[in-house]
Amino acid sequence: PGLPLKGIIQLLRFQKATLPELKKITQPILVFQGRLDETVAEEAGDVIFDAVASTVKEHHWMEKSSHVIALDVEQARVAEMSMEFIAKYGAGDLQ
Repeated sequence: PGLPLKGIIQLLRFQKATLPELKKITQPILVFQGRLDETVAEEAGDVIFDAVASTVKEHHWMEKSSHVIALDVEQARVAEMSMEFIAKYGAGDLQ
């Protein structure tokens, strides 16, 4: 019946606190975004991608997917790409 304003305020605080911490991430990262996502700003993936210190980074746009990519029409491709990323940069290679 209404917007959960307390939850939104907490989310905004979390985002503000998290952004400076992204530079501490050095592990390989894989970012997916749904081209049809109307919930998350288009630049959000770039903010994460540009802020982390990882030298191994992949950013993929799923052209037919919206916000919940893992359950959307490209879920099989997302799973396949995720498994390929893990196989290539799995824990054994993270030194």
